[in-house]
Amino acid sequence: MLLLAWGSARAVAQTPARQPTVSVYLLPGPQTSPSVQLQLLQRFWAQALGYSSAQGSWKLVMFSPVDPPRTEEEVLAEVEQLAGEGKKNYQYLKLDQARKSFARAEALLRDLPPAGCDGQRLGQLYLYWARASLDSGREAEAQRLLQRVVTLDATAGPDPAVMPPNLVATFDIAIEDWQGKPRASLLVEAGPAQARLAADCRPQPAGVVELKGRDGQPLWLVGQGSWHAVRAQLQFRAGARRQLKIFDPLAADIPVLEQLLSSLAGTRTGLATLKAGPQELLDRLAGRLGVDMLLLAEMVSTGEKNSLRAGLYLPGRGVSGAIQDITIDEWGRPDATALANAVQALAGSARAPSTLAALAAARTRPEPQPAGASGATGEEEGEQQQVTPWYQSWWFWTAVGVVVAGGVTGGVLAATMSGGESPSGKVILTVSPP
Repeated sequence: MLLLAWGSARAVAQTPARQPTVSVYLLPGPQTSPSVQLQLLQRFWAQALGYSSAQGSWKLVMFSPVDPPRTEEEVLAEVEQLAGEGKKNYQYLKLDQARKSFARAEALLRDLPPAGCDGQRLGQLYLYWARASLDSGREAEAQRLLQRVVTLDATAGPDPAVMPPNLVATFDIAIEDWQGKPRASLLVEAGPAQARLAADCRPQPAGVVELKGRDGQPLWLVGQGSWHAVRAQLQFRAGARRQLKIFDPLAADIPVLEQLLSSLAGTRTGLATLKAGPQELLDRLAGRLGVDMLLLAEMVSTGEKNSLRAGLYLPGRGVSGAIQDITIDEWGRPDATALANAVQALAGSARAPSTLAALAAARTRPEPQPAGASGATGEEEGEQQQVTPWYQSWWFWTAVGVVVAGGVTGGVLAATMSGGESPSGKVILTVSPP
């Protein structure tokens, strides 16, 4: 029996399962300006995150190929201006105009989530917006906005001394409803370099961070490192803990990545007409990002009407599964339902047996060495070994092998994964909502 257990553990340890990784990349085209690219990336990220968990189709790796056309300071200044206009309109009982000003300010924050901001000041924006909505008879909208106040400003709450009774009552209902929603969590890491992370304008510690919230709660997530910053408005979702990685390249890899993106920008290829040259560039891009798959999207113009196409790309093989069509409006925004259905179909393709077999075969081939890796010193190699994820460590897969052989899955896994650090030394820091 001991020999059987040892043999099973060895077999499992030699072939560890690994969560497939995916990045979203928008194929270049005449309609894909930097602002359009970033807006579309955000919407794809938000949908792809729903399938990014240990039990899901993939682990999402977010990277941004461009910088936004405006700086964070410029956007926050305009938000402040719009908030002032909204407050003034509210004071003059121009409720519809006030709500429009506040909505425009929120749209700016959604398209360029800030890394650093004053949560209390932005909380006031949502508070005045909630008052305008409540006075307009939109109680459900007011409750949603008041819940956002609480997530941005931990000190906020109903205050009968300065708030009218209807606002105090609505605030109480909003908080009670928010606290009754299912809890949700999101595991975030950055790498291979250490980007600075911020969640809802709050700086986060380095390493792997677990963010906690409530189902449906919005989240501004920003990763700033040596390359293009990643900015996204995401949403907490109940159920399995979601996970993502913000790609922050090593300094030596940045020139190679820039050259790859520049070469791809000159190809003007489409999903349905990928040829050897563009495919080779996409394969190299996936290798540099360290992902198994690319979720490719492209803008398609048919006469006066534009639309989106999306497909799952496997390096070395091409597009896997059916290409998805997504309708967009006149401002280039994808239809939310069509986008959700398309990403759901692509997530299904990622779980297809043929896709899993192709990924397993690809992993048997040697992976390209990142720039600068060959010159690592013994001390640097030791540091790299310290950050090996626990689910790829020898101790974890040995334990799993013993579990399979001995039939005591629950007890051993509970003992292996409970509390403290893993033998790799990698620590998960949990950040709970205010």
